[in-house]
Amino acid sequence: MTRSNKYNNRRVEIHGHKFDSQKEADRYLILYSRVQSGEISSLEIHPRYEIQPAFTDNKHKKHRAIYYEADFEYMDNDYGLIVEDVKGFKTAVFKIKMKMFLRQYPFVDFKIVK
Repeated sequence: MTRSNKYNNRRVEIHGHKFDSQKEADRYLILYSRVQSGEISSLEIHPRYEIQPAFTDNKHKKHRAIYYEADFEYMDNDYGLIVEDVKGFKTAVFKIKMKMFLRQYPFVDFKIVK
């Protein structure tokens, strides 16, 4: 069963992986074919990155860690570690998390796929 979300995307399942949109599923198929051809390796779907660790503030209130979940991560034979996010448009929350991710992981080549 497919469901629409508030952005009118339909969830799609391919090879046992669930994707939030057809656009994301299409990108997976492209990356999957690149793995098969040997162009890229170590394809990971929906990897999570800690962008702010958990902490306790000066009033002893505990705050949970903040995570960013990308759409894909893989090793490119020419460019190294790549993290991708498939976006129709950038939300305010995404822009903040992207900045936090880029600061925390400066060695990663971050790409937005439209």
